[in-house]
Amino acid sequence: YYLWIIEQKDLLTFNEVDSYESETLIKQEDAKSLGTLTCQYKTAVHVNNRLYVGNIKQDGKTYGDRMLKTPVAKYNVFPASNYIDVAIQDGDEITGLAYYKDRLLQFKKKKVFVINVSGDYEYLEDTFDNIGINKQCQITETPYGVVWVNASGCFLYDGKKMVNLIDGMIG
Repeated sequence: YYLWIIEQKDLLTFNEVDSYESETLIKQEDAKSLGTLTCQYKTAVHVNNRLYVGNIKQDGKTYGDRMLKTPVAKYNVFPASNYIDVAIQDGDEITGLAYYKDRLLQFKKKKVFVINVSGDYEYLEDTFDNIGINKQCQITETPYGVVWVNASGCFLYDGKKMVNLIDGMIG
C-alpha cells in the first residue's frame, strides 16, 4: 500500500462565503438572461461611482417612471432587481436626473423628487409639485446647486431647499 501525507496547510477548502452575487454584485436571478442585465434609457446621472438611469426599457417592457442603478463601478450592467420606484403609475414619466450633495433629483413633467443617496439605501426626502421639466436640457448643475427652468420660473436646489430665482422679478 501507499501512504500519502498531506500537510493541513496544503489542503484546499471549499469556500462557503463567496458566491456569484458577492463576487459580481449581481443577483444570480438577474444574470440568467441578458434582458435582465441591460436596458435602454432616456436620462442618466453619475452618483457615488454608480450610474442611475431613468425612463427605461428592459426585457421588452417600458417603465417610464422607474430608475435603475448599476453595481459599483460597473456602468454598463443594469440588473433588473436594482430598480428604484418613487411614484409609479402617476401618469407621468421621468424626464431628467441630476445630482448635488448626496441628493438625486428625479424630474418628471409635473414634479421633482429629492432622493437621499448618502447611505446604503435610497429614500425619498422631499417632493416639489408643479415645477417639473419636459427635457433633460432644462437642467444644469452648478457649484451652488442644481438649477432648472420651466414655464413657472428658474429654480435652484442647494441641497437643503428649493428657491425660485425669478419669483417676483418678472411681471
